[in-house]
Amino acid sequence: MNRIFKYGIWALAVLAVPAVLQSCHDDKDIVVIDEELPLKVDHLYMVGDATPAGWSIDNPAELVRDASNKFVFTYHGRLAAGELKFPLAKGDWGATFIYAPKANTEINSKGVSESGISVRRGGDDTKWKVTESGTYLLTINLRERTIQAVYEGAEPVTPITTSTLGFIGDATPAGWSTTEATTFTKASDSPLQFTYEGALKTGEFKLVSDATVLKDYAGPYIQAPEAGVTLSHEGVSKQGMVAGGADNKWTVTEAGTYKLVFDVTNRTIKVESFTAAPKSDPWKTETLYALGDAASGWNIGEALAFKKVGEHKFVYAGELKAGALKLMATNTGGFDDVAKDWFYASAADVEISDATTSALDVVAGTNKSADNKWKVTKAGNYVLTIDMKTHKLTAEYVGGASTSIATAEARLVGDATPKGWDIKGTAMTKSSSSPLEFSWQGALGTGEFKVALTSTNDDFSGDWLQAPQADTEVNASGISAGDVVKGGADHKWKVTQAGTYKITINFSTKKINVTYIGA
Repeated sequence: MNRIFKYGIWALAVLAVPAVLQSCHDDKDIVVIDEELPLKVDHLYMVGDATPAGWSIDNPAELVRDASNKFVFTYHGRLAAGELKFPLAKGDWGATFIYAPKANTEINSKGVSESGISVRRGGDDTKWKVTESGTYLLTINLRERTIQAVYEGAEPVTPITTSTLGFIGDATPAGWSTTEATTFTKASDSPLQFTYEGALKTGEFKLVSDATVLKDYAGPYIQAPEAGVTLSHEGVSKQGMVAGGADNKWTVTEAGTYKLVFDVTNRTIKVESFTAAPKSDPWKTETLYALGDAASGWNIGEALAFKKVGEHKFVYAGELKAGALKLMATNTGGFDDVAKDWFYASAADVEISDATTSALDVVAGTNKSADNKWKVTKAGNYVLTIDMKTHKLTAEYVGGASTSIATAEARLVGDATPKGWDIKGTAMTKSSSSPLEFSWQGALGTGEFKVALTSTNDDFSGDWLQAPQADTEVNASGISAGDVVKGGADHKWKVTQAGTYKITINFSTKKINVTYIGA
């Protein structure tokens, strides 16, 4: 009977063991191992972005077990800046780990800031933080619950080998080319160095070697060692080059002429000389655009273009909505581009309306300047003229958008006119007394003509002022139909009787009048 009772107790104990083990695998439990680990712990691994294997729990970096002391494990090799911890088994994030005594316990050239370790499953994910990359000897003693770190120096630089070197990027002459990079001059074989002498704009670049495929930006490129590395007359903010890897570019923060030495053996860049680019004169821009809800919205790439009509003058002729607007030299870049030239009103909400008669001041600036805009209070057709020499804007209201035509010029073009089909045409004269009335008097031959407007480009594209129907006749009796049409079908006026004529066009009323003066 006693033997039956004895074996019954053992049976109950055996049944109880799985239940205890099952409770240990509950992720909510924290199991702290504070007694001596048994010798059956044969392996120790290392995971983290500081380790060679990264965060792979299935293929972590394994430490070496000491042959004479089975509680001691070592790792000898490179550690990058980053984090790490030590699992006792592969493939299971819920397994037992060796953790740092507290989060971000530092490992660097001075060793490890605290020698203690925590062996447990669950709890806070306290990891070590490597703050200085290099070669290390790590030693973990599982009997004494300690970790040691010995820094052996920076990782030796592996030279990059290439027969050619160059760069692409918006800071470089080649831009973001997929066909041709700006190439450097080879200066030395040992160390392998290349030089570049020339202009750089503010912007980014990365290096291309003879292994780089430019098509579709296939790469591999030689990149900056990390994001945000800058280059200026003072040099680069951090030395290093990475063949392939993350798309980290160098950022040129000062435009100018540089002499640069690229040492691919030692992976360094040296600024040997620098001459700052002369500050540009924003008033000498070749292009001008209007931006705002009074124009075509706040999308920089869709801004309304002005036409340069003289050495210092730009004109926009067309519709403006009620709302705000400001001007910019280019329709590229962003609102945070410090190199972008903007043109502002002299104060906030300077009014543009049908009552605007005097010239308005224009102020040049950058994205850091006071954001003073013009305010269009009456929608309609306008002719805006900017004089870059006097820094003045004139705004002439033409009329409602559907009942008038906006233009700053009118030129007769056609084989009936003195200059024939020359796009420069024969200029009509704007009246000083009547808004947007243009006139011309002179000889017309038999043939056709139409009228070029401010919006007409030099290649005959754009809008023209045309006859209401094909072959609208002009002769000694005048004109057969007095209406004008902007754009649409290419209907021209047809002169059937040569002679001297006076032509008057009113763009506000969209009417044309032709008077025959004589033969």
